Amino acid sequence: MPLVDVILPIIFNVSDNLFFFKETASPRGLPGQGFAATIISQTPSRGKMQTWISLIRGVNVGGHKKINKDQLVAIHAAVGCLQAQTYIQSGNVLFQHPQTQAEPLAGALVAELERHLGFAADVTVVSPVELATALDQNPFTAEAALEPATCLLGFLPQPVDPAQVAGMKPVDSGPDRFALGGRVVYLHCPQGVARTKLTNAYFEKQLRTRITFRNAQVVAKLLELSQGLGAGKA
Repeated sequence: MPLVDVILPIIFNVSDNLFFFKETASPRGLPGQGFAATIISQTPSRGKMQTWISLIRGVNVGGHKKINKDQLVAIHAAVGCLQAQTYIQSGNVLFQHPQTQAEPLAGALVAELERHLGFAADVTVVSPVELATALDQNPFTAEAALEPATCLLGFLPQPVDPAQVAGMKPVDSGPDRFALGGRVVYLHCPQGVARTKLTNAYFEKQLRTRITFRNAQVVAKLLELSQGLGAGKA
């Protein structure tokens, strides 16, 4: 799978702490850590097990939508996932499945979560290659290295629509900055994510789609764990 190579707007903060749109080249070539070079990219073939990562939004937060490790593994097994394993409590599951498209998997997991637990939760499914590419193209790599918790990657179900980006309304959020590329929103909040106005609600209203954020350190760890999934398995 090649790196994303498109022209998309990247949004920078200006002197009055608002945001403006600037057409730029693709994020390809921005400073990164060479994550994509560690992935052997192959075209998925039907019937062959693929490694996937599900990002479940809004579970185990403030005592709401509580779900434990065993429940998450069972829900993934119910839709045909193998070798499911969780990482921390925020709803991250690595697994294998012969499905070659992310959206059908996400839809099946959403339905099974609601059937099994009685509540709805957004699920975004990504591949290791997508995680590696997102990390490589992160324009806030240097900031993430210094303070990982201040740098978030938000994953969208589909690549961002330039028409929706063009219609976004600026918001005054102090020193916070964000950029968009492909199906990822890159967000840097130097004063902490709890204080930003660049929230899930802001992006979902402006882009008219759902979004699931994870900090850069979690994304890097998920990529690392994905490399060992299925090792030695037929």
